[in-house]
Amino acid sequence: FSWAGAIRSLYPSTRPPEDAQKPTGSQPAWVNKIGAAFPDNGGRDIYAVGIFQGKANPALAKSAAYDRALPEIARQLGTLNVPAGVQRADQWTDPSDGTVFVLVKYTKP
Repeated sequence: FSWAGAIRSLYPSTRPPEDAQKPTGSQPAWVNKIGAAFPDNGGRDIYAVGIFQGKANPALAKSAAYDRALPEIARQLGTLNVPAGVQRADQWTDPSDGTVFVLVKYTKP
């Protein structure tokens, strides 16, 4: 399975709880647990993960992973446009292969 270009959707939730930030093995829980890493918040907060795998400048890789998460936020909102206010909640680089994971959050008004 290749992570290249993959985007994982996270179910509506609040901020990542502390246990979601604790590593499982060598990675944060939100990398694999997806929606299970977050408690329900009545659908107000939306999370998505963008993933970039490949050879690139680290800053460009993080930017590309962030950009790949944005369409998932729009999809969950049922729109083609990414709303203003999407925040980078966390990021992690897999030391074994350099894959970059970026967690983004949008809070509905």
